[in-house]
Amino acid sequence: MKKIFLFLIIVLNVSCVFYQENEKDIKWKINFGENKVYLDDDKAEALYYIKNKEEEEITLKFTSVNQNIELIYENNKILVNENFNLKISNQENITLKNNGYEKEYKLSFTTIPIIEINSPNPSDELEKLSLIKIENNPKVPMTMEIRGQTSAYYPKKPYNIEFLDDDLKDSKNYTLFDMRKDDDWMIDAAYVDKSLIRNRVSNDLFNEINELPYKTKKGKSAIDGKPIELFLNGNYEGIYILSEKMDRKLLDLDKKYGRLYKASSEKLHRNKIYTHFEMKYPKENLQDKGFEELTAMLDSIKKDGSFDNFEKLFEVEQVINYHLLLLILSATDNFEKNYFLAKDEESKFFFVPWDLDATLGKRFDGVKIDEKRWIILPIISEALKSIQYKDLLKKRWDELKGNKLSVEYILEIFDNYYLKLLESGAYQRNYQKWKIEQRGSFDYDFDAKDIYADEDNYIEDREYIQKWLQQRYIWLDNKIKGE
Repeated sequence: MKKIFLFLIIVLNVSCVFYQENEKDIKWKINFGENKVYLDDDKAEALYYIKNKEEEEITLKFTSVNQNIELIYENNKILVNENFNLKISNQENITLKNNGYEKEYKLSFTTIPIIEINSPNPSDELEKLSLIKIENNPKVPMTMEIRGQTSAYYPKKPYNIEFLDDDLKDSKNYTLFDMRKDDDWMIDAAYVDKSLIRNRVSNDLFNEINELPYKTKKGKSAIDGKPIELFLNGNYEGIYILSEKMDRKLLDLDKKYGRLYKASSEKLHRNKIYTHFEMKYPKENLQDKGFEELTAMLDSIKKDGSFDNFEKLFEVEQVINYHLLLLILSATDNFEKNYFLAKDEESKFFFVPWDLDATLGKRFDGVKIDEKRWIILPIISEALKSIQYKDLLKKRWDELKGNKLSVEYILEIFDNYYLKLLESGAYQRNYQKWKIEQRGSFDYDFDAKDIYADEDNYIEDREYIQKWLQQRYIWLDNKIKGE
């Protein structure tokens, strides 16, 4: 599809916030101290970012580019550039006045960073050229587009963003939060997942249990990401996950000899069609040679599925770590597709996780599943049946089941995100935005129940995850023992 570029201005401040200054925005643009107050006029709601909620009251300066704005707070009139004391609570009422116009807002506080984007038409599939301003740096161009396959049809859209140089010719890297320096980022909607963090927790878990099978100072086994709250064209859009992308750089693969392939369809394994692997690196020049390496491996493992041949072609320890990840999470959408195969100059083939939303007791469409499901890896299914593999799987499970794959450890990772989102009020705001039963239309053969049809909210989903995981752990432990 031909890409059409549309212009817009976007600004990113110290708390990673996009902003476009047009006439309407300037009229109501206000700051408390260094941070902007985000106003949703349609809902008469305002959101303000603070680092923590430990203090009951803070002193801030009220500022605005419009000197005529007045702030009314606790029956006190506050003029631009005046200091005032703001109470930190669940919600405060503020009123803004400007040239005879008056509007009251309910002000909430969040400890989750805020991103604000203004776009001419964010719901279409066109890539849009944007200008971004980061802190006090000059404006920098970037593009934005809807991402995903199934997820692109949901009401809450996921996005890709890419930073460009001033000439609009090449990409340019920036560091967001404490993650890597890069030009490509994902803003994931996590619409199906009521906890919003299954994918985030699953990737963190794999980084905990796995090491890359070659020497690297900066490579990681899985992507990193941070929850944020998003405003789009002045409207609150809920919780999103700002994430890195899976690529050569994240894995720190050798630029010349590194290979990265994405399994994007289950047809690969059901029909034995190798073309359902996409080559992600290298993108040019060596693609033919790269695919020759992949097809040679797949042909070899198909003809000889023994453990000995599997051991010659794959990093066995890493495969076992990946397999155990899928098993403990019951990742039902990640054994035939939604994973990467990678290979470095110093390594054999190994698995890389991707898109782990369908985990911890939920299917890819949000439907609950029971805990009694075994997960296989189809392309190496024969090797998985061998006594050698089963013994190694059991040995590694015994090493991890009392620590990093224990129920307590997984829930600790989960709660590190969950409690921050809960205590900040972000969960409640997201739930109010997206609790209405609606979904996009696309061709799949599953029951067309609404994603939220089970009526669980984020708190009930957390309770469900704990109960499901406890049952899953017991069943899996017995299964691996051979009982």
